[in-house]
Amino acid sequence: MTKDRARKQVIRARMAASGEPYSVAARHLAGSGAAGGSMAAKVAACARATLDEPGARMGIRLVTELPWAETAEAPRDQRRGGAQGLARRLLGTLLHNGTHVAGEGFAEPAARRYMTDCGRVGGFVCREGAVDQGRHGWRVPPPRRQSDQVTVMHWLWPLWALTGTATARTVGTETVRGIACQQLIVEADLGRALEAGGQGWPASFGPGPEASTTAAMAVWIDEQRVRRVRFSQSARGEVSPEPADRVSTVEVELWDFGTSVAHLDWLRFP
Repeated sequence: MTKDRARKQVIRARMAASGEPYSVAARHLAGSGAAGGSMAAKVAACARATLDEPGARMGIRLVTELPWAETAEAPRDQRRGGAQGLARRLLGTLLHNGTHVAGEGFAEPAARRYMTDCGRVGGFVCREGAVDQGRHGWRVPPPRRQSDQVTVMHWLWPLWALTGTATARTVGTETVRGIACQQLIVEADLGRALEAGGQGWPASFGPGPEASTTAAMAVWIDEQRVRRVRFSQSARGEVSPEPADRVSTVEVELWDFGTSVAHLDWLRFP
């Protein structure tokens, strides 16, 4: 992703959050460069502090957009009519559980692992860098070589990426589960995150030879930690707050820091 494109996405994200026209949002962001540098350092520090937590509650959400299906959430003025529209909505209903994944569970960020229950689609367990999805009560398979792993969303990836925050712009404030937070649009340098992230992360967290080296996300932080991260991914693999041609939207939320995870059985899916 070029810097110019990333800047335009940051401006549009501020427009969506504040209701400002493009020119006003652009002037505001251009005039806050120094503050952006200090905020970037704060976001990176919050990400590192969150990744050092011994326990927390964790919520996840993944929505996958299918060009040939419609969901009940689609605005009425964007729905197709006739038999084709009916077929698209029926298909969207049938595939809803697979395209709308949401769940809650526990995370032990300091140990690079987590466990979430996602209802009908089963659960996720991450340990030793491997993410697995399975039915409730099934045993988690033993760790495998990374080359043998099926590609599954690593729900701590956004926190890892934020350790490489290069720019951060405040776009508002919002309460997240009763905690007052700053809402920001952040651009993370994945190469910087790779240098700052330390050991214990999968090699796939780093940018590949053809992948983008930056990721822009919407982030909510309190004075110490990251509370929520949201981003969309385009068909070209670009990560930004709201790409025009998004194929998926991911949200991760953390709360109740300090929660004990000693009761978890990491060898079985929740």
